[in-house]
Amino acid sequence: MGIGLVVAAFLAFPRPAAEAAFDKDGWELLRVPAKPFLIKDLNGKKLQLEELRGKIVVLDFWATWCGPCLRELPELADWHERLKGRAEVAFLSCNATEERADVVAFATERGLPYPVYLADDLVEPYEIGAFPTKLVVDMRGKGDGVVRFRRDGYTEVRSIEAKIRELLEEGRQSGPLQSREDP
Repeated sequence: MGIGLVVAAFLAFPRPAAEAAFDKDGWELLRVPAKPFLIKDLNGKKLQLEELRGKIVVLDFWATWCGPCLRELPELADWHERLKGRAEVAFLSCNATEERADVVAFATERGLPYPVYLADDLVEPYEIGAFPTKLVVDMRGKGDGVVRFRRDGYTEVRSIEAKIRELLEEGRQSGPLQSREDP
C-alpha cells in the first residue's frame, strides 16, 4: 500500500477519542451544547431537558444485560436517596436499546427506587456507544445547557460527586448564575 493511500485513509476518518482531554479519573472534559430532549419514564410520564434548568444533571445510560451497569445499581440507588435533599442536582436513569416491558420487569424485580427513562432517542444525538455511560450536564446557565463531563464504563458515585462539586465550585467562583455565560 502506498504512503499516499495510507495518508488519505487516515484523513478520511475522524480522529480517535484518545486526543480528547481526560482527567485523572477517566472523565472526558467537554464543553458541548446539550441536545434538547423529551423522554418518558416507565409509567409514561414525560420529561424535557428544559424542565431541569438551574440544575446539574447526571444522565446514566445503561442496559439490563450490561455487567458493569448491574454492579453500579446498589450504589446509584443509595446515592439517589441521598440526593433527595439536594435541589441543585438531578439524576436520570436512562435505559437504552431494550423493550419497555423488559425494563419494567427488571426495575420491579430489582426494586429500583428511582424513575427509569426509556432513552433510545438519546443514543445517537449524545453519541452513546458503550454502557454504562455517564454525562454531566450543567443546566445552570443560559441556553439549553452544556455537557461538561462524560465517562464510559463502571463509575463509582464518589467520582460523580467529585464532578458535581467541581461544577458547584466553578459556579461560586464565577459569581451569580444569572450573569454567568455558557461557554
